[in-house]
Amino acid sequence: MSCPLSYSAIGTVVEGLGATFDTLDFIAACPNSGGTKTGDACPAVRRRGNRSVCGRGLADWQGRYPERLTKRANRSPARWEKPRGKASSTTAPPSPGRTASRKPKSGWAATMQQHQVRWKEDTARVVERGKHAGALRDFLFPRASWAENLLPDHRDAVLRHIEREDIGLHTFVHHVQSSQCFAFNLAAPFLEHPARLTGALRRLFPPAVAADLERVTRVELEYDGGDPGFGEPTNGRRGENRTSVDIAVWWQDRSGGDN
Repeated sequence: MSCPLSYSAIGTVVEGLGATFDTLDFIAACPNSGGTKTGDACPAVRRRGNRSVCGRGLADWQGRYPERLTKRANRSPARWEKPRGKASSTTAPPSPGRTASRKPKSGWAATMQQHQVRWKEDTARVVERGKHAGALRDFLFPRASWAENLLPDHRDAVLRHIEREDIGLHTFVHHVQSSQCFAFNLAAPFLEHPARLTGALRRLFPPAVAADLERVTRVELEYDGGDPGFGEPTNGRRGENRTSVDIAVWWQDRSGGDN
Protein backbone atom coordinates (compact mmCIF):
# COMPACT_ATOMS: atom_id res chain seq x y z
CA MET A 1 0.00 0.00 0.00
CA SER A 2 1.16 3.51 -0.64
CA CYS A 3 -1.47 5.44 1.26
CA PRO A 4 -1.16 7.38 4.52
CA LEU A 5 -3.00 4.96 6.81
CA SER A 6 -2.44 5.50 10.50
CA TYR A 7 -0.51 2.83 12.37
CA SER A 8 -3.61 1.98 14.39
CA ALA A 9 -5.57 1.46 11.16
CA ILE A 10 -2.86 -0.79 9.72
CA GLY A 11 -2.76 -2.68 13.01
CA THR A 12 -6.48 -3.33 12.72
CA VAL A 13 -5.96 -4.73 9.21
CA VAL A 14 -3.18 -7.03 10.45
CA GLU A 15 -5.31 -8.33 13.31
CA GLY A 16 -8.12 -9.06 10.88
CA LEU A 17 -5.84 -11.09 8.64
CA GLY A 18 -5.07 -13.52 11.47
CA ALA A 19 -3.20 -16.67 10.49
CA THR A 20 -3.17 -15.73 6.81
CA PHE A 21 -0.92 -12.75 7.50
CA ASP A 22 2.45 -13.23 5.85
CA THR A 23 3.99 -10.00 4.61
CA LEU A 24 2.83 -6.41 4.84
CA ASP A 25 5.02 -4.13 2.76
CA PHE A 26 3.89 -0.54 2.86
CA ILE A 27 5.19 3.00 2.64
CA ALA A 28 4.11 4.63 5.86
CA ALA A 29 3.06 8.23 6.16
CA CYS A 30 4.89 9.95 8.98
CA PRO A 31 2.21 11.40 11.32
CA ASN A 32 4.65 14.04 12.56
CA SER A 33 5.38 15.52 9.14
CA GLY A 34 2.10 14.66 7.45
CA GLY A 35 3.16 13.01 4.22
CA THR A 36 4.24 9.88 2.44
CA LYS A 37 7.97 9.93 1.60
CA THR A 38 8.25 13.49 2.89
CA GLY A 39 9.50 13.02 6.43
CA ASP A 40 12.38 15.50 6.34
CA ALA A 41 10.72 17.75 8.90
CA CYS A 42 10.33 14.94 11.44
CA PRO A 43 13.34 14.15 13.68
CA ALA A 44 11.90 10.71 14.42
CA VAL A 45 11.97 9.59 10.79
CA ARG A 46 14.34 6.81 9.74
CA ARG A 47 15.29 6.95 6.08
CA ARG A 48 16.06 3.88 3.99
CA GLY A 49 16.34 4.37 0.24
CA ASN A 50 13.31 6.35 -0.88
CA ARG A 51 11.16 5.38 2.08
CA SER A 52 10.48 7.41 5.19
CA VAL A 53 9.04 5.73 8.26
CA CYS A 54 8.29 7.34 11.60
CA GLY A 55 10.51 5.90 14.32
CA ARG A 56 7.80 6.45 16.92
CA GLY A 57 5.40 4.43 14.85
CA LEU A 58 7.88 1.57 14.57
CA ALA A 59 8.42 1.54 18.31
CA ASP A 60 4.65 1.46 18.80
CA TRP A 61 4.35 -1.53 16.47
CA GLN A 62 7.10 -3.43 18.23
CA GLY A 63 5.30 -2.88 21.51
CA ARG A 64 1.88 -3.90 20.22
CA TYR A 65 2.93 -6.97 18.22
CA PRO A 66 5.97 -8.52 19.95
CA GLU A 67 4.96 -12.06 18.98
CA ARG A 68 3.53 -11.45 15.54
CA LEU A 69 5.92 -9.07 13.83
CA THR A 70 9.66 -8.92 13.58
CA LYS A 71 11.88 -6.55 11.65
CA ARG A 72 14.09 -8.51 9.27
CA ALA A 73 17.75 -7.58 8.93
CA ASN A 74 18.92 -5.89 5.73
CA ARG A 75 15.39 -4.89 4.74
CA SER A 76 13.39 -1.72 4.68
CA PRO A 77 11.99 -0.86 8.13
CA ALA A 78 8.63 -0.64 6.44
CA ARG A 79 8.62 -4.39 5.76
CA TRP A 80 7.41 -6.72 8.47
CA GLU A 81 7.01 -10.47 8.50
CA LYS A 82 5.96 -13.28 10.77
CA PRO A 83 8.89 -14.93 12.54
CA ARG A 84 9.94 -17.93 10.48
CA GLY A 85 11.75 -19.91 13.13
CA LYS A 86 15.39 -20.41 14.04
CA ALA A 87 16.48 -21.38 10.54
CA SER A 88 15.65 -17.98 9.06
CA SER A 89 16.85 -15.98 12.07
CA THR A 90 20.31 -17.53 11.93
CA THR A 91 20.80 -17.00 8.21
CA ALA A 92 23.94 -14.96 7.62
CA PRO A 93 23.36 -11.57 5.95
CA PRO A 94 24.91 -10.96 2.53
CA SER A 95 28.49 -9.77 2.51
CA PRO A 96 28.93 -5.97 2.33
CA GLY A 97 29.35 -4.70 -1.20
CA ARG A 98 28.04 -7.89 -2.75
CA THR A 99 25.07 -7.53 -5.09
CA ALA A 100 22.78 -10.50 -5.58
CA SER A 101 21.93 -11.28 -9.21
CA ARG A 102 18.32 -10.67 -10.17
CA LYS A 103 16.38 -13.82 -10.98
CA PRO A 104 14.69 -13.81 -14.37
CA LYS A 105 10.90 -13.65 -14.35
CA SER A 106 9.11 -16.95 -14.72
CA GLY A 107 5.59 -18.29 -14.99
CA TRP A 108 2.69 -15.85 -15.27
CA ALA A 109 4.87 -12.74 -14.80
CA ALA A 110 7.14 -13.74 -17.68
CA THR A 111 4.17 -14.60 -19.90
CA MET A 112 2.55 -11.23 -19.30
CA GLN A 113 5.77 -9.33 -19.95
CA GLN A 114 6.30 -11.20 -23.22
CA HIS A 115 2.71 -10.45 -24.22
CA GLN A 116 3.22 -6.74 -23.54
CA VAL A 117 6.51 -6.69 -25.46
CA ARG A 118 4.71 -8.22 -28.46
CA TRP A 119 2.03 -5.53 -28.13
CA LYS A 120 4.74 -2.86 -28.08
CA GLU A 121 6.38 -4.17 -31.23
CA ASP A 122 3.37 -5.40 -33.23
CA THR A 123 0.55 -3.02 -32.25
CA ALA A 124 2.30 0.12 -31.05
CA ARG A 125 4.94 -0.60 -33.73
CA VAL A 126 7.85 0.49 -31.55
CA VAL A 127 10.80 -1.86 -31.93
CA GLU A 128 13.37 0.48 -30.38
CA ARG A 129 14.36 -0.54 -26.86
CA GLY A 130 14.65 1.72 -23.84
CA LYS A 131 17.77 1.82 -21.70
CA HIS A 132 18.07 1.05 -17.99
CA ALA A 133 21.22 0.52 -15.92
CA GLY A 134 23.33 0.89 -19.06
CA ALA A 135 21.57 -1.87 -20.99
CA LEU A 136 18.85 -1.87 -23.65
CA ARG A 137 15.64 -3.58 -22.54
CA ASP A 138 12.95 -4.83 -24.91
CA PHE A 139 10.27 -4.23 -22.25
CA LEU A 140 11.01 -0.49 -22.19
CA PHE A 141 9.93 2.14 -24.68
CA PRO A 142 12.57 4.81 -25.32
CA ARG A 143 11.90 7.33 -22.54
CA ALA A 144 11.11 10.10 -25.01
CA SER A 145 8.49 7.83 -26.62
CA TRP A 146 6.69 6.87 -23.39
CA ALA A 147 3.36 8.16 -24.74
CA GLU A 148 3.36 5.29 -27.25
CA ASN A 149 2.45 3.23 -24.17
CA LEU A 150 -1.00 4.88 -24.29
CA LEU A 151 -3.91 3.65 -26.36
CA PRO A 152 -3.78 5.67 -29.59
CA ASP A 153 -7.52 6.49 -29.75
CA HIS A 154 -7.39 8.29 -26.38
CA ARG A 155 -3.75 9.37 -26.18
CA ASP A 156 -4.43 13.05 -26.81
CA ALA A 157 -7.06 13.17 -24.06
CA VAL A 158 -4.61 11.71 -21.54
CA LEU A 159 -1.83 14.09 -22.56
CA ARG A 160 -4.17 17.08 -22.28
CA HIS A 161 -5.25 15.94 -18.80
CA ILE A 162 -1.62 15.44 -17.69
CA GLU A 163 -0.66 18.92 -18.86
CA ARG A 164 -3.70 20.64 -17.40
CA GLU A 165 -3.36 19.02 -13.96
CA ASP A 166 0.49 19.08 -13.92
CA ILE A 167 0.69 15.34 -13.24
CA GLY A 168 4.10 13.85 -12.50
CA LEU A 169 5.13 10.76 -14.46
CA HIS A 170 6.54 7.69 -12.75
CA THR A 171 10.18 6.77 -13.31
CA PHE A 172 9.15 3.69 -15.28
CA VAL A 173 6.16 5.12 -17.11
CA HIS A 174 7.85 3.83 -20.29
CA HIS A 175 7.76 0.21 -19.02
CA VAL A 176 5.31 -2.00 -20.92
CA GLN A 177 3.82 -3.02 -17.55
CA SER A 178 3.68 0.47 -16.05
CA SER A 179 0.88 0.64 -13.48
CA GLN A 180 0.53 4.36 -14.18
CA CYS A 181 -0.01 3.80 -17.90
CA PHE A 182 -2.44 1.01 -17.07
CA ALA A 183 -4.54 3.49 -15.07
CA PHE A 184 -4.18 6.13 -17.79
CA ASN A 185 -5.47 3.69 -20.42
CA LEU A 186 -8.28 2.43 -18.20
CA ALA A 187 -9.65 5.91 -17.52
CA ALA A 188 -8.77 7.51 -20.86
CA PRO A 189 -12.14 7.06 -22.65
CA PHE A 190 -13.94 8.82 -19.78
CA LEU A 191 -11.68 11.79 -19.05
CA GLU A 192 -13.48 14.10 -21.46
CA HIS A 193 -16.72 12.10 -21.61
CA PRO A 194 -17.38 11.00 -17.99
CA ALA A 195 -21.05 10.14 -18.59
CA ARG A 196 -19.88 7.17 -20.67
CA LEU A 197 -18.84 5.48 -17.43
CA THR A 198 -22.36 5.61 -15.91
CA GLY A 199 -23.54 2.21 -17.13
CA ALA A 200 -20.39 0.40 -16.04
CA LEU A 201 -20.48 2.02 -12.61
CA ARG A 202 -24.10 0.96 -12.12
CA ARG A 203 -23.09 -2.65 -12.78
CA LEU A 204 -20.25 -2.40 -10.25
CA PHE A 205 -22.29 -0.77 -7.47
CA PRO A 206 -24.58 -2.68 -5.06
CA PRO A 207 -28.18 -2.62 -6.38
CA ALA A 208 -29.44 -0.05 -3.84
CA VAL A 209 -26.62 2.40 -4.70
CA ALA A 210 -26.83 1.71 -8.44
CA ALA A 211 -30.51 2.60 -8.42
CA ASP A 212 -29.65 6.05 -7.06
CA LEU A 213 -26.85 6.76 -9.57
CA GLU A 214 -28.00 9.35 -12.08
CA ARG A 215 -24.76 9.89 -14.04
CA VAL A 216 -20.99 10.12 -13.73
CA THR A 217 -19.94 13.77 -13.87
CA ARG A 218 -16.14 13.77 -13.56
CA VAL A 219 -13.12 11.45 -13.90
CA GLU A 220 -9.56 12.40 -12.95
CA LEU A 221 -6.14 10.75 -12.87
CA GLU A 222 -3.67 10.88 -9.96
CA TYR A 223 -6.16 12.80 -7.81
CA ASP A 224 -4.50 14.24 -4.69
CA GLY A 225 -7.52 15.58 -2.87
CA GLY A 226 -6.99 19.15 -3.99
CA ASP A 227 -4.53 21.73 -2.76
CA PRO A 228 -2.63 20.98 -0.57
CA GLY A 229 -3.47 17.30 -1.01
CA PHE A 230 -4.49 14.94 1.78
CA GLY A 231 -2.94 17.16 4.44
CA GLU A 232 0.51 16.70 2.89
CA PRO A 233 3.26 19.27 2.30
CA THR A 234 2.86 21.44 -0.77
CA ASN A 235 6.25 20.52 -2.28
CA GLY A 236 4.73 17.45 -3.92
CA ARG A 237 2.39 17.29 -6.89
CA ARG A 238 -0.12 14.91 -8.34
CA GLY A 239 1.54 11.57 -9.02
CA GLU A 240 4.85 12.63 -7.50
CA ASN A 241 5.99 12.73 -3.84
CA ARG A 242 2.40 12.85 -2.71
CA THR A 243 -0.44 10.41 -2.12
CA SER A 244 -2.44 10.30 -5.35
CA VAL A 245 -5.50 8.21 -6.20
CA ASP A 246 -4.93 6.41 -9.53
CA ILE A 247 -8.45 7.11 -10.83
CA ALA A 248 -11.07 9.24 -9.08
CA VAL A 249 -14.73 9.25 -10.13
CA TRP A 250 -17.50 11.71 -9.21
CA TRP A 251 -21.17 10.90 -9.72
CA GLN A 252 -24.51 12.57 -9.19
CA ASP A 253 -27.41 10.83 -7.45
CA ARG A 254 -31.06 11.15 -8.43
CA SER A 255 -31.65 13.86 -5.82
CA GLY A 256 -28.90 16.01 -7.36
CA GLY A 257 -26.26 15.31 -4.71
CA ASP A 258 -22.60 14.95 -5.62
CA ASN A 259 -20.64 11.82 -4.64
